[in-house]
This record gives sequence, C-alpha cells and structure tokens, in this order.
Amino acid sequence: MTDTPKSSSTTSRRERRAAESRKKTEKNDAQEPKRRVARERRFTVPELSTTPLALAGGALGALALGVGVYGQWIRDEPLSYALYLMAGGGAALGAALWLGDAPVYPVRVGDAGVAVERGETARLLWCDVEELSVSGGDLVLRGADLVLRVPIKAHGAAAAHILREAEKRRPKLVRLTSDEANEARRWQGAKLGEAGASALPKRAPVEAIQITGRACKASRTAITLEADARLCQSCSQVYHRRHVPAVCATCKEPIQGRGLRLE
Repeated sequence: MTDTPKSSSTTSRRERRAAESRKKTEKNDAQEPKRRVARERRFTVPELSTTPLALAGGALGALALGVGVYGQWIRDEPLSYALYLMAGGGAALGAALWLGDAPVYPVRVGDAGVAVERGETARLLWCDVEELSVSGGDLVLRGADLVLRVPIKAHGAAAAHILREAEKRRPKLVRLTSDEANEARRWQGAKLGEAGASALPKRAPVEAIQITGRACKASRTAITLEADARLCQSCSQVYHRRHVPAVCATCKEPIQGRGLRLE
C-alpha cells in the first residue's frame, strides 16, 4: 500500500528522537559532579548511660538498706522499723540497678538531616523538620509524623552539631527561649568551640536512608531508585535527577551542581 513509506518514515523519526533524548540524558548524567555525594557525621557514646535519678535512687536505696541491716542485726536493740528500711532500700537499689542504665543510641547529622539509630534508623530530613526546641534535657526535632529526641547531657557533641547545622540550614525552625539559647550557646561552645572540627566524627556517605517512594518536590515524579534521588545541599529537599530546579522550592537557596547524590 502507498502508506508504507510514510509510516516507515514516521517510525524512523521517532526512533531518532528517542535516541537523541537518551544521548542527552547520558550526557547530562556524565557531566554531573562525581564527588558531590551527601555526607554526614555519626556520633556515638557508650551504649549505657546512668541517669541522675537512677544515681540518686541507688544512693538512697543503699543508705536505707545499710541502716536497716545495722538496726536489725548489729544494734543492741533492734529498731522496730529496720525490716521496712531493709525492704524499701533493697527495692530502691534493685530498681535503680534494673532501670538506671538508659540506652543512648548513635546519632547521624549531616546533609540528609538527623537520624537516630534506635533499632531501625529513624530520620528527619532538614526539609521535614517543623520545629527544633529544648525540652526535658533533650534537643527535640519535630516533624509531621516523627519526633526525634537527642539527650543533651549524654549526646552533647551531637546536640551541639545539630543546633549549629540547623541554624545554618533552617534558622527559622530553631525555637529557643532566651534562657535556652544562652544555655545552648554554653554547651555548644563547650563541645565545639575549644576542640573545633578536628574533634568531630569524620564525614562519611549517608547511610540508612529511605528515599524510594517519595515524590520529587518539583515534578511529583516518584523516586523509584536511590540513584535517581538528588538532595538540596541546604535543606535536603528531594528531587528526581531529571527535574532538579536551579533554586530549591523549600529553602529558596540555589542548588549547586544539580544537587547531592546518594551512594
């Protein structure tokens, strides 16, 4: 039939366009900076940390137990309440020993926000943090569906680094009272001021991050492979590698080098 040459010509044009599109994509991928990889620092402390309440309870329990033993068996005339002291002191001491050692989990801080390795790693990207505050001795990061708590006393270096990164990346999220701000500057300076960056854990490629299934902020294209994800270097907003804008939609900062890759 006379339509065959026309149909063949149309198919050829489509194939050429597809080939040109593939070449353009490959060229753009090849031009991406190879070393712009998202990195973070991993802060660790001894696995167990005894709380002040446990120390106080243990001390009082031991004291009551000692007085009870003395009053029951050593004193010439046993105290009428010695057995109660022994029972109460023993119970308090046992509770302090059993409950006193609170686990302190590793914390990751860097280009991909903050993560706490508590069983499965729980992570908040900087763009997902809605508020950063201090509560009950913890540095608290709140997101829509997740709250992370970092104990300041046990994890002072991590808390100080989180605060410094937050003030640099998302300063409007930091909500501290004047007293909290002064206290934060004190322990932040104590942990980071004297030793400087040399005392911090080394930066390493981001690990334990769940990006697949998240939608690109610019195109709403679903991220099906981590290799397709690109992060804003400031707020870690997620984009598909083919739809990285010049300016981040969240923090309004220019995105350098087409964003940060994940390894």
